[in-house]
Amino acid sequence: MPAPDYLTMLHKDLAALGVDPMALPSLDMPPEAATDAGAPGIGYVISGSRLGLSVIRRQGYWGEQQGFRSLYMEDDSGPACWKALLPWMRQRNFNRAEQEAVSAAALASFDTFARAFAVSPAEDSLKEKRADG
Repeated sequence: MPAPDYLTMLHKDLAALGVDPMALPSLDMPPEAATDAGAPGIGYVISGSRLGLSVIRRQGYWGEQQGFRSLYMEDDSGPACWKALLPWMRQRNFNRAEQEAVSAAALASFDTFARAFAVSPAEDSLKEKRADG
């Protein structure tokens, strides 16, 4: 199943907000995530995160009440990707090296999310809120 173009969605959302994506910090791809064997691990993390976004979308997300409709947040193809990926992974007979590559890529993906959040303006805002009470 082809993955949705989340990068383009994010770029368009940032442009609508007047943010130049090229001006944002850039993170290197971890080597564990740069292998074809690790692709199912990355797919697992990304499509799984879309399930969480569907919950957030139901409760409302930043900017929505002001009329900003995020392409990234409104995309609802993630659960279909998740539903296609899980049976494929269950039916696949991964050898030991492939299992390790999938796990390493998934962990590297989670780490990349954490590193991205650590350098984001949202993290600075949360630090200020904690300091102010």
